[in-house]
Amino acid sequence: MQKIQTIEKPDLCEVIEREGIQLRQCGKYLIAIGPEFLPQYDVLPKEIKKKFKKQLTYLKENPRHNSLQIHKLEGADFWEFYVDKGHRCVFKQEGNVYKLYYVGTHKLIDGF
Repeated sequence: MQKIQTIEKPDLCEVIEREGIQLRQCGKYLIAIGPEFLPQYDVLPKEIKKKFKKQLTYLKENPRHNSLQIHKLEGADFWEFYVDKGHRCVFKQEGNVYKLYYVGTHKLIDGF
């Protein structure tokens, strides 16, 4: 049986690491964090991190919340939600798991 490592991150949900993928038990949904996500999150300004945390709360409890403005990215298998007017989070959904891939300025969407 593989050991599960729990990491505390004060401004996100509890992190559970399994097979190199970090999972967060957050409300009704699991939030999975790919290895490329955390470095992007770590460099966000404090104000944007606060907004992200609020939006993550909406995602885990009510993904249909108007503030998120969730929509599929054209021509891609990815979805995005708004962190604020200039910042987005790109993710995929598999059942009750949201895997977060990228977070940053709206310009990051141009790469998809």
